[in-house]
Amino acid sequence: MEMRPYASFFAQFNLIARANHWEEETKIAVLVSYLRDKTRAVLESMQNLENLQFEELKSKLEMFRRDALRNVIINSLLFAIY
Repeated sequence: MEMRPYASFFAQFNLIARANHWEEETKIAVLVSYLRDKTRAVLESMQNLENLQFEELKSKLEMFRRDALRNVIINSLLFAIY
């Protein structure tokens, strides 16, 4: 079974983090450096960035990805109907 791009990215990211013995702060900094455009807005919408946890950020990005995919599907269905 082929991994989805999101899952594949985080599998690779976690391998690199483990191999380099990254601590939580380093993982967050590296992940944040990858964020662009709309995914960057996810970070900007979060409160209490000083206490940001890696798993919390990862979870928010996953929710954003699911919502974006849902919107694409809904828009495609609406376009097909009209």
